[in-house]
Amino acid sequence: MNGKNTMAFLGLGNRGYIYAGLAQKTGDVNITAICDENANTLAKVGDSLGIPENMRFLSTEEFFAAGKKAEVLVISTPDAAHHRNCIDALRAGYDVVLEKPIASSKPECDEILETAEKLKRRVVVCHVLRYTDFYNKIKQIILSGNIGKVMHVSQSENVGWWHYTQSFVRGKWKSEKTSSPMILAKCCHDLDIINWLIDDKCVSLSSYGSLDFFAPENAPAGSGENCIDCKLRGECLYDAVGCSKEMRGSMIVPYGFGYTDEEIDAYFADRSNPFGKCVFKSGNDVVDHQTVAMRYAGGATATLNMHAFAQATYRHTKISGTKGEIDAIFGEVEPTYINVKIFDRADKYKVERYDVLQGDSGHGGGDGGFVNSVIDYFFRGKQNPDITSLEASMASHYMAFAAEESRLGGGENKKL
Repeated sequence: MNGKNTMAFLGLGNRGYIYAGLAQKTGDVNITAICDENANTLAKVGDSLGIPENMRFLSTEEFFAAGKKAEVLVISTPDAAHHRNCIDALRAGYDVVLEKPIASSKPECDEILETAEKLKRRVVVCHVLRYTDFYNKIKQIILSGNIGKVMHVSQSENVGWWHYTQSFVRGKWKSEKTSSPMILAKCCHDLDIINWLIDDKCVSLSSYGSLDFFAPENAPAGSGENCIDCKLRGECLYDAVGCSKEMRGSMIVPYGFGYTDEEIDAYFADRSNPFGKCVFKSGNDVVDHQTVAMRYAGGATATLNMHAFAQATYRHTKISGTKGEIDAIFGEVEPTYINVKIFDRADKYKVERYDVLQGDSGHGGGDGGFVNSVIDYFFRGKQNPDITSLEASMASHYMAFAAEESRLGGGENKKL
């Protein structure tokens, strides 16, 4: 390992590639090594970042066997690999930036925390919503005292029908066994934000939810196993071929894909391609809707509603305080806004509106804000008091595990 302010990257999918590009763009970080099991991805990302051939690795085993390559290792491998990769990284002497979820089970999360504490290594978790201007503005409004004490937070995670079918029916997060429960994979972000806004400990929760629509019993009569062969292609909302030609930029495709009609047809002509499967026959098992009800030590309550049945992917946050309320929309909808109402006896309250511009990096600017805070934390000697450390992030994961236990137990109350 040579030089200072060095980072290496394990996993170069959407998350890893974005973080690597943002880190390099700051000019304050030297990316020394990368690893990904896809040779084409490794070559393209390596070329774009200027990584020497001998610092490109096709397996995590090969990467760790080559010795420590940087001060900080960014881990953005599949969910199920996070535990093994993070433990190996900590033992190899790395500080770690870890994509959420921390791990797929509570015992695995506990082992990562225990290992980091024992080895005195630092771990930051990629809860990027805390780093958006949007949620920081809401936090500022709460801290100003203008709406009084927060009594309730209602968070709605509208996944969006196309995003849900791409990622959670056909994609990498379709199965709890190979990834993690939906409430963990998608909503540990939301649970973290709720905790941050209320600034208290959740002491109990209950949850309901299930997979009710994207299942074999709801497949239209006469539908095929693959969209490209299906006689209902012209009329089915979820036709992968038709949707891909109308919404080309939203496809999950290999690097270098050209998005022409011919390439799209060829892509789905491969009957083993999971993204071309019928959404009712894809072998998925994660829920398509779930609700969590929470109680906090100081008396506040919160609800989280996650579902697949929305036109766009966005979050709706409502906060009820003793003196006023906040109503806010964030995500792939326009406009993104925060409305604040302060209570008034004459019922002539003024609505104060904030049109918060979303940053040009992913997650409404959260990706860029997160990467910048990580570089501050590890390399610039600056400390963001709200940095999503491993310790701070663990609470949202414990809540997600408890929520899944409650859901599977018919909504029974779980104490934390």
